[in-house]
Amino acid sequence: MHYRELGKTGVKVSARCLGTMTFGEQNDEQDAHSQLDCALDAGINFIDTAEMYPVPPRENTQGLTERWIGSWLRKFWRAWPYCPRNQGEWPGRLASLGAQRTGAA
Repeated sequence: MHYRELGKTGVKVSARCLGTMTFGEQNDEQDAHSQLDCALDAGINFIDTAEMYPVPPRENTQGLTERWIGSWLRKFWRAWPYCPRNQGEWPGRLASLGAQRTGAA
C-alpha cells in the first residue's frame, strides 16, 4: 500500500480509501466489520464517512455507518495499550494493527 502525508500534519494515510456509504443500507453490521477488516488487512487506514451515509439517507438508517465503525474500533481499543490522544494517532495505529493481523509486523 502506498501512503501519502495528510496535508502538513505529518500523518500518513493510505492512497486508497474505504467508502462506507453502503453501511446500513446494503450491508449489515457484520458485513461492515468484514469490509473494515479486509481494508485494514490491505493496509488501508483511511475511511470515508459522512453524516449523509448511508445512501440514500433515511431516518431509520441515519448514523448506522458511524455506529458500526465505532463498534468495529471498540474491538481494538481493548487490545491497544492506550486510547489515541488525537486523530493523528489513528492512521498509524491502524496501519500497525493491519501489519500484525497479516503477519507483516
